[in-house]
Amino acid sequence: GGISFVPGVASYNDGHGHGTHCCGVVGARNNAIGVVGVAPECVLYAVKVLSDAGSGATSNIIAGMTWAKNNGMQVISMSLGASASPSVAYTTAISQLNAAGVTVVCASGNAYGTAFPYVGSPANSPGAIAVGAVDMSSAIAYFSSRGAQPGSSGWNPVTVVGPGVNVYSTYKGNTYTTMSGTSMATPHVAGAAVLIKQRFPSYTPAQVKALLQKTATDLGPAGSDSTYGAGLLNCEKSAS
Repeated sequence: GGISFVPGVASYNDGHGHGTHCCGVVGARNNAIGVVGVAPECVLYAVKVLSDAGSGATSNIIAGMTWAKNNGMQVISMSLGASASPSVAYTTAISQLNAAGVTVVCASGNAYGTAFPYVGSPANSPGAIAVGAVDMSSAIAYFSSRGAQPGSSGWNPVTVVGPGVNVYSTYKGNTYTTMSGTSMATPHVAGAAVLIKQRFPSYTPAQVKALLQKTATDLGPAGSDSTYGAGLLNCEKSAS
């Protein structure tokens, strides 16, 4: 099922392809067709908050988040964002979702090397799980946003990183394609959060986040760092 919060668009079908790709990473069924998602037994809902061109208003995105909270979603995966400092609106919404037991997983952004290389919004709001991207050799993707704006406070850093370079998944029109971005890393982590909730149904969003960090494979400098966060997602360890 699903719902659209895009003005004038009643259908929640994905006319862009990006959302379909992310959905496959989370939950493509284990049915010998195409690919298998991280959590193939999860129940997926498509909450359309961006136009088929990939743009949308913060108010529509927050409306979608609120719908997810009010309709029993356990985990939301947000492969979207902007190069902006933490927003009061997003921070408030994520806090409300966390309080209702909803784990919020967000892409850190693909802006490294630009004038705003930091973790973008809403991933930089406290309470979110901010996801960076690595390649097949576990090296940080050149585009993966990281760190906080100098002199800022309350900026949520990268939590963990996941596979985000040349990821093969479902695409619109009953096809498959390869895509790269922190958008692709995010549903890997969201799928792991689903597996954690299946294994430990009573876990709060803070406990899910802490377990993902505790079980991650350390990369870069020893311990947590601004580029890799706690390290590379380890699904097997986090959900066992």
